[in-house]
Amino acid sequence: MAYKMGLLLSIPFLMMVLLLSADMTDIAIIKNGLDAVALTVGYRIAYEGRLSQETIDFVSSFGADISLETSFTPRIGDTVIFSLSKEYDSLVVSKDPLTIVVKRSTVVGYYDR
Repeated sequence: MAYKMGLLLSIPFLMMVLLLSADMTDIAIIKNGLDAVALTVGYRIAYEGRLSQETIDFVSSFGADISLETSFTPRIGDTVIFSLSKEYDSLVVSKDPLTIVVKRSTVVGYYDR
């Protein structure tokens, strides 16, 4: 009888642990996806010398937002700092949506073919 009571009491704890691990896995997947997109965006900004509408559309196609941390018009050799962000509605980590942000920088005019 005691083992049945213990099993019943442990089921909510096990469910919370499973949901937490699902949240952590989803956050890691989103972060890795943003990191891959940021690599491509950094290459495009370095090659084009600016943040073009095509690059903004490329980022938007992944459901993310891009923002420039630098507010000047970049020239060759300048460092451009940008961040990509995406919201995630978690299962148990938070009641509010989480914003996952990846911040990267690139040097305009420096790209490797």
